[in-house]
Amino acid sequence: MLFRSMAESVSNITRDVGEGVDRVVAIVSDLRTFAHPDQRALHPVDVERILTKAERFLARDMSDGNIQLSIKTEPGLHILADDREVLQVLINLMQNSIDALQGRPVKRIDVSTESIDGSVFVHVKDTGVGISQEQASKIFDPFYTTKEVGKGMGLGLSICYRMMQQMEGDIEVESMPGEYTRFTLVFQSARTAHAGPPSPAATPTLVS
Repeated sequence: MLFRSMAESVSNITRDVGEGVDRVVAIVSDLRTFAHPDQRALHPVDVERILTKAERFLARDMSDGNIQLSIKTEPGLHILADDREVLQVLINLMQNSIDALQGRPVKRIDVSTESIDGSVFVHVKDTGVGISQEQASKIFDPFYTTKEVGKGMGLGLSICYRMMQQMEGDIEVESMPGEYTRFTLVFQSARTAHAGPPSPAATPTLVS
């Protein structure tokens, strides 16, 4: 049993390392996507599976930062989206949360889902420093960043916004300075919309 568990862990790590390398290689492609959006075919995406994969990608950063992560989602929940883009959006949001939690007394990220009237909402909330209303109004603008100089290009959230629009969804932000920030992703439920065939699996690119 122990050997099997270790073998599965090594397999997951090896796969994630390979995908991480692909993420770096693909960054130029994503910058081109920012300038020239590429409309992808939408298909049913398993929310629980995508969240689990995002958690694996960021497990080391979570551990190093002593951050508590809570993921609560109902099994079998599917959205109409693109696997690669959903994963990239989630990783960007969770990485931003990790950065915002540096030096905070309580380091926690809560990811939850809810399904209402044919829409699926994915919430990513952290106990970080928060942002002001003025910052929130500009947060999705290209090259706008609240990070220190040299810490990011200010494209991450802008690309997330672009991707959510391409998937016929939306992204919203709510924050209380000094208390929390919560991003909400809005998707169509795959149960209430016609979906095309699944696209080949791809690796996300993290752009900050």
